[in-house]
Amino acid sequence: MSTSLTEQEVTSLGALSVFDQSGSKVKLGSVWEQEKTLVVWIRHFFCGYCKMYITELSETIDPKSKVVVIGCGSWEAIKFYKEETKCPFPIFADPSVASFKALKMTTQLDPKGAPRPEYLAKTSPFSSIAGSIWSSLTHLGLVTKGGDFRQNGGELVLGPGNASSTFVHIMKHSTDHTEIEDLIKVAQLQLKPIAA
Repeated sequence: MSTSLTEQEVTSLGALSVFDQSGSKVKLGSVWEQEKTLVVWIRHFFCGYCKMYITELSETIDPKSKVVVIGCGSWEAIKFYKEETKCPFPIFADPSVASFKALKMTTQLDPKGAPRPEYLAKTSPFSSIAGSIWSSLTHLGLVTKGGDFRQNGGELVLGPGNASSTFVHIMKHSTDHTEIEDLIKVAQLQLKPIAA
């Protein structure tokens, strides 16, 4: 995948459909139609690493920023995921993984020795895995709706409209999300205001 998408590639991606948390079908391009938007594709709704990434993003970025999250599971898991991550941004589901495939996001497990990113610095690998297992056990009805556990995601800055993308990052493994500090720069995101 190149570091950007052409207008034609953005148009094709935008023609695909995803689902909102009520199960309504939404044209993907509508999420970045009006303004430049950071779109984060997560792995699956029970990935402990992605959960920590979205939690950190939610704690750091101003909720008024144009950010959208897309998971590969069922729309029925969105409400649970929003609660778990305290995510103020819209979350959509792509159970067909059509958008993941269009972006050539791979389905693979981690290579050994992958560097541990900054967004995981607050917790140990054991805690990440244990948290993922605990979420699965406490939401058994949703486990089969979380998505493919091998699926990887990525981050793109898209819009407005079908303009070519200004940033594309496709994950190489399960902890390969773009560091949030770098996302702030490339997507020109505002930091969350400090509470008085």
